[in-house]
Amino acid sequence: MPYFSVTPPSPNPGPLFRRLVSILGRRLPELLADALAPNMCLLCGQHCPGPLALCQGCDSDLPHLTSGCRRCALPMPGTTTGECGDCLRAPPPFKRCIAACNFDYPVDSLIRDFKHRRKQAVGAVLAGLLVRKLPGAYADDEWPDVITAVPLHWRRLLQRGFNQAALLAGQVGRPLQLPVANLCRRPHYTPPQQRAGRTERRKNLRDAFRITGCVRGKHIAIVDDVVTTGNTVSELARAFKNAGARRVDVWAIARTPRARRMLTLARQLRATAAQGL
Repeated sequence: MPYFSVTPPSPNPGPLFRRLVSILGRRLPELLADALAPNMCLLCGQHCPGPLALCQGCDSDLPHLTSGCRRCALPMPGTTTGECGDCLRAPPPFKRCIAACNFDYPVDSLIRDFKHRRKQAVGAVLAGLLVRKLPGAYADDEWPDVITAVPLHWRRLLQRGFNQAALLAGQVGRPLQLPVANLCRRPHYTPPQQRAGRTERRKNLRDAFRITGCVRGKHIAIVDDVVTTGNTVSELARAFKNAGARRVDVWAIARTPRARRMLTLARQLRATAAQGL
């Protein structure tokens, strides 16, 4: 009679199992909260009957982007059809940028919670704000053929665990019944752009994207969470145009106002000067 030797399982779980348990432990309170109170406002905790997890008061207090440059969505008082001076002097490679809000409180905090703390319920609310704005923006314009997200380099994806822009693209495309496709990749690793100045951003993003899908003759919408200087989406839009795309639009949750951009730039210059001392 043959003898079979069975090795007993190791009492110590492997690193993958421990990582899964750790992720589940961090997300368990959020998952339970979503299940037990799905109609609670994310900002104040009050009951909200609508599909968006925001009560009417908190929704109305958000920094909605109601006027701005038609080309790059830079917040500008009193216009929705004109273009800013930057776009008039040097038009970007995309046709339009549509953003739901100014990158200001509490939208900036919500985006950070979604991006760095993996709060999926927050992502659904942010996507809902953009979905609500898009039909009006395209009332007299043609809808894109396909939606795609700004890609992450594999190192950044491994660090963060997910691509926030890709999740937003899926949550925006489903209710609008528009196809979502992975059309590009990011073969070169670039340092975090939040700490980079305008010139450094452009240098970091040069040839940063590779087009992997068939885009010839198509109208494409690029989805990202925040447009700050516009360098990232401009470089990706340029890559799509060079690959034969007919038109490229940009969709974002938030657009950074010029005053905030100048304040950030001033802080960057002070930090650079301090490092040189």
